[in-house]
Amino acid sequence: MAERNVQVAREQLAEFIEGAFDHINTQQLRKRTIAESFNICALNPYSDDSSAFHMHLDSLQENKCYAAMIEKRTDFNLNK
Repeated sequence: MAERNVQVAREQLAEFIEGAFDHINTQQLRKRTIAESFNICALNPYSDDSSAFHMHLDSLQENKCYAAMIEKRTDFNLNK
């Protein structure tokens, strides 16, 4: 595929980016997929509730491959 150079005015590029952010923000008001991802990883800065994270870890135990990896994991000591 041939490479094409397209020139876009800086203002128009800013409008593209702002439009994309507006679109994503509008979607997230309804779907909340990003917020849910933060909850699953226990990285939500606005909540101390880690129940979604623990449920996710428990669900990994149901998969034999993940269960084997969790069972075989070892701690790595950085203080050696």
